[in-house]
Amino acid sequence: MELFSLFGHIAELYRIINKSSQPPDNLTREYLKSKKYLGSHDRKFISSLLFTILRIKSLPEYFLEFDIVKHFTDRYISDPKEQEKFTSILNISLGIIIANILNIEFKEIDILPDNDYLPFVDATALTISKKYNIQQEEVLLLLTTLISFCKKFISDVSKIDINNEINSDELKALSIRYAQQEWVFKLFLDSGKYSPAQLTELFESLFYPATLTLRINAASERRRSILDECKKTDPKAEPSRFSPFGIYLSKRLDLNTFPLYKQGLVEIQDEGSQLITIALQPEENDTILDACAGAGGKTLHVASITNNNGRIIASDVELKKLKELNKRIRRSQFTSVTTYLSKHLNKSGIRLYDKVLIDSPCSGMGTVRRNPMLKWRLLPSLLEKYNRKQYKILEQYAEYLKPGGVLLYSTCSLLPQENEMIVEKFLNEHPEFSPMPLKPSFDKYKVDLPELGNEDFQYQLLPSVHGTDGFFIAKLTRI
Repeated sequence: MELFSLFGHIAELYRIINKSSQPPDNLTREYLKSKKYLGSHDRKFISSLLFTILRIKSLPEYFLEFDIVKHFTDRYISDPKEQEKFTSILNISLGIIIANILNIEFKEIDILPDNDYLPFVDATALTISKKYNIQQEEVLLLLTTLISFCKKFISDVSKIDINNEINSDELKALSIRYAQQEWVFKLFLDSGKYSPAQLTELFESLFYPATLTLRINAASERRRSILDECKKTDPKAEPSRFSPFGIYLSKRLDLNTFPLYKQGLVEIQDEGSQLITIALQPEENDTILDACAGAGGKTLHVASITNNNGRIIASDVELKKLKELNKRIRRSQFTSVTTYLSKHLNKSGIRLYDKVLIDSPCSGMGTVRRNPMLKWRLLPSLLEKYNRKQYKILEQYAEYLKPGGVLLYSTCSLLPQENEMIVEKFLNEHPEFSPMPLKPSFDKYKVDLPELGNEDFQYQLLPSVHGTDGFFIAKLTRI
């Protein structure tokens, strides 16, 4: 398909996603499904570029506000609808070029061979000039001028001394450069949780797609044989860095035709999510409550680790998610798991549990590589709503823990407001709970996490350090 047509599809999807509250992967899947004439290469091209541009959307959008763009469109394109379409195409083109300037590689498509965007600029200028009957030199001048502005902007921002005393203009520039909302950037900065270097490395790591990771539904000793089977489909498959149950894939698979998945031997699960279950350290014959089970990735991992010998109750407020979990339970042939809606939890017949896992609802800021719109849609009021819910859930389900038992609180967020601050408040108001070191659980599975101290009971997983989603883990016990 012609470059302009492909850009048109990306621009249309970009518009749809910006106007919808639905996850962009769902919208993209439905859109591509409706365009039956698109081949697999075109679909991969559209999806890969779209999500890269969504991750860095503040940058191309910032430069589209420059007067040079407005003057150009007013001069050469009179129809308002065509002006809007042209600006959308320019946004996509500029996004691709900026991604290259930021050294974001397009690994699955050959849009920029040898990471050289200059031939791409020429081809884009030619395509736009033909479409709108504008001299190619004029389009090329617009693009090269915007690129010059962009390079200077990125260079200037790199010279800003990131600290709590930055002024409003510097904060705006930093948030645009690192693709964050201003108020969110300030939250990270003021928290003191990250150094300036850690902060910029973290934000840049969010520009890249997440690694596709499998989790074996078996003892860790079987990973080698299952990995060998995976290599028959994906020769570049390799063992995960931290979790002894994980396998990295280099490409996406059709799970419906993947034998290991159909047999229930593997599940798709981020490595960070796997580490949460390891931190819980479920044992055979434990009674375990997965209080916010969702579709049950961690539930199934708990059942696998306990060799289907524990008693696991998976609870959630959404019936739809539990129905999906029940399908996965049947495929994996686990008999140790029972699901309950949260309001019916007491029907399980278990009053107190050996272990309680609370993977709390959150902003999802640790998963924005997969759903970039989460970071653009987050509002202060929404964050406050999450905080109230997180504390309420933690208090509610902590009551189900036996004395001496393990309470594991986790989120897929990077924000201390959803993590350390919730746990600190809970410990201050509940003296019957105390911190419990994480290291013994990880040592049992020979997991060596960077900078995890012997007494640390909280830990933040980072895409920039661990390559996982940004999960937070806190381990407590009831005295």
